[in-house]
Amino acid sequence: MENCAVCGIESKQKCSGCNLVFYCSRDHQVADWKNGHKTNCKCYDISSNNILGRYMVAKRDIKPGEIILREKPIVIGPKTISNVMCLGCHQLLNVNYYKCSKCTWPLCGKSCETSEYHVDECKLMSSKNFKSSIKEVGKLESSYCVIVPLRVIFMRKNQPKMYQQFSKLVSHIDRRISTKLYDVLRANLVPFILNFLQIPDLTENEILEIAGILDTNCFEVLLTSKKVKARGIYYETAMMAHECIPNTKHFVDENYEMKVFATQMIKKGEMILTSYSHPLKTTLERRLAINLAKCFDCVCPRCIDATEKNTFSSSIKCSTCKDGVLTSCDPLTNLSEWQCIKCEHKVSGAKIIQLTSEIRKSLDHLNKRSVVECENFIKSYKKFLPDSSVFMMDVKYALCMLYGNVDGYFFRDLSPDQIQRKLDLCNQLLSELSILEPGISNSFLNTKFELNVAEILKIKSQFKPNNETSKLIEIHMERITETYNLLRVASDGKALIDNRYKKIKEESSL
Repeated sequence: MENCAVCGIESKQKCSGCNLVFYCSRDHQVADWKNGHKTNCKCYDISSNNILGRYMVAKRDIKPGEIILREKPIVIGPKTISNVMCLGCHQLLNVNYYKCSKCTWPLCGKSCETSEYHVDECKLMSSKNFKSSIKEVGKLESSYCVIVPLRVIFMRKNQPKMYQQFSKLVSHIDRRISTKLYDVLRANLVPFILNFLQIPDLTENEILEIAGILDTNCFEVLLTSKKVKARGIYYETAMMAHECIPNTKHFVDENYEMKVFATQMIKKGEMILTSYSHPLKTTLERRLAINLAKCFDCVCPRCIDATEKNTFSSSIKCSTCKDGVLTSCDPLTNLSEWQCIKCEHKVSGAKIIQLTSEIRKSLDHLNKRSVVECENFIKSYKKFLPDSSVFMMDVKYALCMLYGNVDGYFFRDLSPDQIQRKLDLCNQLLSELSILEPGISNSFLNTKFELNVAEILKIKSQFKPNNETSKLIEIHMERITETYNLLRVASDGKALIDNRYKKIKEESSL
């Protein structure tokens, strides 16, 4: 029992948002919401220190699957270099795109001429007689680099409070200013805004500062169903600190709303963490990507551990003793020597970088829609890579999804050996993902989903129908349904998940 926040009498009902404030009735909850609780109703606080800057901390225990925050972008638009896209709805365009009747920028149709995102920039550019130079689709266009900075500049005048929020974000301009990209922005973005559009009360440094904030803090906005590939600033989400094994996941829905939910239990006082890297990258790859995109060197628990929680996911097999694996002597130094954990044979960091780069290129060119090519990749690289390598995990994941779901390998086509292969792949992968991508993650849940389907197929292929087999099938079906429900929490592509669930039930005659 706690006291009602409005009248002070003892109450049992508490706010479902923050779980910290109690009310004696719904009327008092509504009254307190109007009096300011709406602003403070969060399950997290923002803290700061000299190392991390601002970061997010749980105000209470947060359960797996619980939504931590939802927010709209304060600005959204194309990436600095982008495929041809509509400036109204941000949809990627084909050869039959429509040109804005005023500024001639590519749009998907006339209705997007009056989109809230496009109308201000269109008015200004058309008043200067600007004509877009984009003529064809199929190639990346650098002219899109002006759009989002221009939208931020409009925000400065039209939404000053929002602009004030934006300007508080870190730019790392001192590190970015000497890069080739910022030489290009200085030669193209700055003259376009200052000289061509002639926007007053702006300096070159202010424009580059805006570009730096965007490059440091933007999240990818990727909506496969709507062919949207853009970027956006989500102010609250940007407060989360990074770790390569995070405790949250985020995605953007069809309305461009960011949703962040807990993938694991987060205890009161613990940091709420996101990841700026892909879990199936080596330590060298993750740290390099983060440094280039976010301008800091990751020193998270996974990166400083040469064994990566005993998964050896970045390791290479030892060519001397054949039984051991090589790990970095200093994971935070790119050119550090690597040493075998068994025979202590050493290899230069440069040689490891060369070898892993070659494997990455091979993986990038692999057709992950082909069972044969994926199986051949595993056979080819088994002498170099441990089973838990991120490269192997990547291909194993593809195979887990392929067996039972593609032409020639649908459930009805699988032999007993292929069903067992799918089971073995799923089990191997789950043991590794449970460490590197634990909790409610798409990869873990998809693999668990496929494992239980394979279990049912094995039961149906090996045993005659009876009460005992029916009960076993029912148990696995319940697990599939449970995983399916979690997948709907963890993804924006709910229609795709629903269709997959329905298809699996039909094709496997469950």
